[in-house]
Amino acid sequence: MATVFHPKSTWSTVSARLGGNMGIVEEVIVHHTADNGPDSFDAAYLANVERYQMRGDLNSFAYTRIAFQSGEVAGGRDWGTKTGATGGHNDHTVAIVAAGNYMDRVPTDALIDAIADEIVWGVLNGFIARNFRVYGHGEHTAGTQWASACPGTNLQARVHGFGSIEAIANYKLDTLPAIVPSLPPPPPVHQPRCVNVCANRTLRRGNSGVCVRTLQNMLRAKGFNPGATDGKFGTGTYNAVKCLQGSAGLAVDGVAGPATWGALN
Repeated sequence: MATVFHPKSTWSTVSARLGGNMGIVEEVIVHHTADNGPDSFDAAYLANVERYQMRGDLNSFAYTRIAFQSGEVAGGRDWGTKTGATGGHNDHTVAIVAAGNYMDRVPTDALIDAIADEIVWGVLNGFIARNFRVYGHGEHTAGTQWASACPGTNLQARVHGFGSIEAIANYKLDTLPAIVPSLPPPPPVHQPRCVNVCANRTLRRGNSGVCVRTLQNMLRAKGFNPGATDGKFGTGTYNAVKCLQGSAGLAVDGVAGPATWGALN
């Protein structure tokens, strides 16, 4: 059965693109939340986890994906985005976390299958190398300042070997068509006819008109919420422009100039 997927937008307003971009990776790190997390998708629980992580040095949810005992999966950071979950390895690994404490819980087959499906999806879409390896968090942190018992003894036992996450993902990839997560279709990208004209304008707080409306539509299509699409460059549009600039590695000044229009295009 294909994985039921809940995009990050269903449980958080924090951008999924924070962390910086990375290329194709060869390592998938499995974690557990080590708490009394729910067996199925729970938006309030995920929001609390993110808030807790952001009290430290993180700017958003630490993981690429979170999987539940039910087999459901929720979005975290975007594919191809650095994580904040595995000290010393965040710039070259995908991080998938299981909700719950797997020192105590026994992972369901649905959970193992869901994590394997995510790896399959990552390989088929060019984010994970075909010669990938799967590791438990503790395998990469042993003997370091980040040493951890994560993902718990019971889940670690399903990382390698027969019937493991790694074996199931490889089997699915070797026997295509693979079972892949049922992701929602991406929103249509709205490209108004006046984009080229507006791209020559520099817009800032206090401006208004059709080019501000175009800017707002394009921000929304990229996943940044400017508030009302009213053609008025107010606080919502200003904050959305700054979020876009930060995710694209631009100077974060809230002014939509040529570089910002280029990032939107």
